[in-house]
Amino acid sequence: MSLSFTGDVQSKLTSYCPGCKAKSVLLYIKGGPAHLYLKKNKVTTVAKLKKEGAEDMVWFWKTLGGLMSKLEPDTTVIHIMGCNVMGYPKYVGIDLFEYLQELMKPSVVRFEAPLELSITGYAVIESYFDANRYKLWKTHKYSNLDRVFGPRPSTSRFSQVEMKQENSHPSEMSCSHV
Repeated sequence: MSLSFTGDVQSKLTSYCPGCKAKSVLLYIKGGPAHLYLKKNKVTTVAKLKKEGAEDMVWFWKTLGGLMSKLEPDTTVIHIMGCNVMGYPKYVGIDLFEYLQELMKPSVVRFEAPLELSITGYAVIESYFDANRYKLWKTHKYSNLDRVFGPRPSTSRFSQVEMKQENSHPSEMSCSHV
């Protein structure tokens, strides 16, 4: 299912620095209150993750958790954007995030899903993207992205991974890949 995505993340981390782990990852995906679509016609909910036949989805989240930094668990985060997974204002997505956090153990990873138009959402967008290019992309969302960002170096579905080096002591070095 998402073998190529987790493989891409692993290879980018290794090329940046062997043994490197991601400090934060942004998944810009479709979804809605308490559900996410990692793959077309394959919905991720707590009930679906508990069912037989969901091994590929469970494997994806466990593998992604293994790629996340363990040095500063309070700041290791996966941002989910592109959908209203939390179900504002009722916060029905909390159960999904809590279940995903359990799947990712022993990694301690926080999930955040700020709304794009909120102050927090804008800050998250700015931490991964050039804000002007992002706005341009949003205004031309259904047009050819290569005109906005240039040709993509990989075929990954996900836009960007921000990585911070993990080794014997925390480093402030970071690198972003498109």
